[in-house]
Amino acid sequence: MTTARHEALVVLPVLLHARPAALVAREVAAHQASVTIDGVDAASVLELMRLGAVPGQTVRVVASGPAAAQALDAVVRLVGTGLGPAPTAGRHGLV
Repeated sequence: MTTARHEALVVLPVLLHARPAALVAREVAAHQASVTIDGVDAASVLELMRLGAVPGQTVRVVASGPAAAQALDAVVRLVGTGLGPAPTAGRHGLV
């Protein structure tokens, strides 16, 4: 089984909010690989949010499986780019 590892610097509010965590989990699901971020299942939105990674923190991303390298690259790119603009308050003040 192929395993790939990388450390990534977290930028913006990645993994603290549902939207960024869902983007990471969706990316993981698109690959034939199992991915963890600091030991938690990166395919789980709740586990990613519970991880509580904050901007400026370095996290360890590990992928294994047939598409480990591709999954690792995709997740590191998402975590390292901040996933776009930070969430803003909605119409009712909810994020």
